[in-house]
Amino acid sequence: MFDKPKINKIRRLPEGDKILLFWVMLLATAGKCNAGGMIFITEKVPFSEEDLAEEFDFEINTIRLALETFVRFDMISVYDDGFISINEWAEHQNVDGMEKIKEQTRKRVAEHRERKKLEAGNATRNVTVTLRNATDEEEEGDSEKECHSLTLSRAHARTREEREQELARRRKLINDFGGQGVVLLSDNQMESLLDLLSVEEFDKYVPIVAECELSGKHFTKKTHYQAILDMAEEDRKVHRG
Repeated sequence: MFDKPKINKIRRLPEGDKILLFWVMLLATAGKCNAGGMIFITEKVPFSEEDLAEEFDFEINTIRLALETFVRFDMISVYDDGFISINEWAEHQNVDGMEKIKEQTRKRVAEHRERKKLEAGNATRNVTVTLRNATDEEEEGDSEKECHSLTLSRAHARTREEREQELARRRKLINDFGGQGVVLLSDNQMESLLDLLSVEEFDKYVPIVAECELSGKHFTKKTHYQAILDMAEEDRKVHRG
């Protein structure tokens, strides 16, 4: 970090050391968010200047000066909706390590959901056994319900499996562009795009975003998520017209 000319220039600015300290804090916050360099309170709520001043215990004027400096040196992008992203995020963080953490988290969530599903299944079977001790007519009805429930469970399992496979394929597609971190999409945004776009649309627009970023044409007025949705909507209007 300290071998870069822009860092030395920042240190020579008024309050340069404070600005540099704030930069390190921003990098750490982006690491905690683990969303490809995006910085936010939640994925729907960005940090305001006041939030950043309170969170990091700086004067508001120092925060404003720091953000202006980082934008001028092309270190961050600030979008119209208030979200901030670290430019060239892969240079600042161990992206492979962050992706490993994401994968471990996904596995833990999947295991937790599987345990809950098994617990719910056991509870359903216990109720079914109790009902079967009633009349022969009730036993026949319960058997039909159990078969129907089993069919639905298998269908839902296939849907979840297919969804996870498609999400994994999309993560690989994004990471293949520019050596990771060029297209900034969080897991929740990936989930949302999985519902809103077709496979063909997603595979079409992600490379467009990646090529723009790699060529230096940043989407400074919108997040990559919104840029992809806007391109899809424009194409749909053309086809409808």
